[in-house]
Amino acid sequence: MRLQGCVDGRLYGTVGRTLFVEREADGGSFQRRGTIPGLTSGRSQFKEFLLDSDYTRGLLERIVGDFSVATVQGVSRKSYVATAGRQLSISHDGGKRWQPKRALPESSPPFGALPSAIEATDERIYVGEYPLTSDQSPGVLVSDNDGETWQRIPISDVRHIHSVQKDPYSDEIWITTGDTDDECWIGRLRDGRFEPIGGGSQQWRAVELAFTPDAILWGMDCSYADQNRVFRLERETLPSEAISKRPRTVHTVDGSVFYSASVERGGDRWIAFSTAAEPSTDSTAPERSVRGSESAGVVVSSSASDFTDWQELRRYSRRQVVGDRIPGNVVPKASAYVYLAADDERGLFLNPYNTSRSSGSIERIPIDQLPK
Repeated sequence: MRLQGCVDGRLYGTVGRTLFVEREADGGSFQRRGTIPGLTSGRSQFKEFLLDSDYTRGLLERIVGDFSVATVQGVSRKSYVATAGRQLSISHDGGKRWQPKRALPESSPPFGALPSAIEATDERIYVGEYPLTSDQSPGVLVSDNDGETWQRIPISDVRHIHSVQKDPYSDEIWITTGDTDDECWIGRLRDGRFEPIGGGSQQWRAVELAFTPDAILWGMDCSYADQNRVFRLERETLPSEAISKRPRTVHTVDGSVFYSASVERGGDRWIAFSTAAEPSTDSTAPERSVRGSESAGVVVSSSASDFTDWQELRRYSRRQVVGDRIPGNVVPKASAYVYLAADDERGLFLNPYNTSRSSGSIERIPIDQLPK
């Protein structure tokens, strides 16, 4: 299973494009709901068959590794928004039935949008586009009527959108973009447009941000960097010339940082970041080479150290597949990730995916077992 998130303390995930939701009574047991639609026309229909048929997808995964074909965000226990390929859909009956609402860019990946790029607030739903070609700038789709209709805010001069997130302390919407130096930005939506607070180098190439009352934290998403650093930017620098401020390094890891999760109890707060193992060449790398890590991991820090002392929770080797034995980049190779979810009562959830062990499993770490 691919863990997608947690809403009202209940986990939900996908197998292929089918949504599964945790049962009320027995945590860890999941109930099958409905199937998220893809865009079915012409070549897209044939591609969807290859990716989503249990038989053909199983054959592909033996060659390239496990890959995701859907992204889901829970708005409430009844409402979900999802992307699959070029299709954005919504459900208002707990995921049983889905209504296609909007087409995404032609070059969107099988999962549509990154899991960090779908956000739901009390008033709006946001979806950040993820085109894979440079001939179209991405945009942020915004709906203020539960996903029935969408408006688009274009973001020019970037390749794609990595995350769209609500700041729980200011209620502002933050956005991260990539991937070349001049396409890497972190900023906020203000007055219907993207306002950067920093960018122009790989240190601003982030996926999912983490928020505290005093700071914004993120990790570099750069497979060819000697080290990927975890940065901290103080909130007090944001009102004045923040773009010239240099974020402070608080940790280093050996792989691209993708996802984050936060939990809080009794005034104590924990932040977790997960890294990825990326075997394929980064097309935006200056020399078209990739260092990459062979394993994906999870690091965590707490407010007890003011998020300066980081410890590794888990590490997973990437699954080896047939494509790894074929030299060059003729055959694509899926990366290994650790998807994260969190609940202030239940703790932190880890979901290694495309790993040599525990792939597709969900591990719960109670808050009292997290290091301080």
